[in-house]
Amino acid sequence: MMNCRKPAASGKKRVGWKLIPSSMALANSSKRPPPLCQFGLMAPSIAHSPFDRLRANGMSYDAMKTAMTAAYAVEIVQFLSDNGISVQVDGGWGVDALLGEQTRSHVDLDIGMQHKDVPRLRELLESTGYKEIARDDSWECNFVLADEFGHEIDVHSCTFDADGNNVFGVAYPAESLTGTGTIEGYQVDCVPPEWMVKFHSGYELKMSDYCDVSALCERFGIELPSEYDKFREDLSGSAI
Repeated sequence: MMNCRKPAASGKKRVGWKLIPSSMALANSSKRPPPLCQFGLMAPSIAHSPFDRLRANGMSYDAMKTAMTAAYAVEIVQFLSDNGISVQVDGGWGVDALLGEQTRSHVDLDIGMQHKDVPRLRELLESTGYKEIARDDSWECNFVLADEFGHEIDVHSCTFDADGNNVFGVAYPAESLTGTGTIEGYQVDCVPPEWMVKFHSGYELKMSDYCDVSALCERFGIELPSEYDKFREDLSGSAI
């Protein structure tokens, strides 16, 4: 878990996109041709919401009332990218992106991003039905947005100066946002494995953390941090 810092005060972009709210798109879905994203293209005047494209591909409401699936995580990343916002996948999906396969279910999608893009991200996602969840630890650089189905996007933003120093927001070092991985074969930017392991420390660890970190350490030849020894010992004891 990243440590966040609050300052005392503060204050690849495409233009011309037009967002169709998902409710409007659903009402007109029978009249619209298949989305251009099926062909790897997007019309320069319209960017569909994540729900629009999943519905157009035949996914039902019941199917969408689930955890943060791989298909939906990819749609969110694509949707933001189509609207000029680059994000780095963090958290559980970041781990599975590095591994190139889904190893467990996920309740949310963690993303890192440039703080200057936060207003645009809020505008886009709120237009598709997302709203901020009230939390005691929320602030302008770390907050959670959720839709009516319970899909959650955990946003972490920061600002770097011309020398690559983090000067505001969540304390991501510049080199911690340089990784790549895949979700369902779709390439995403993400936190590199060595930093993903470092970020999984300094808080009350769970078995899911151990599973994530041990898988990364095994795949990428990283030494398992000593704070995970208790989980390894518990598993070894239960196997006797």
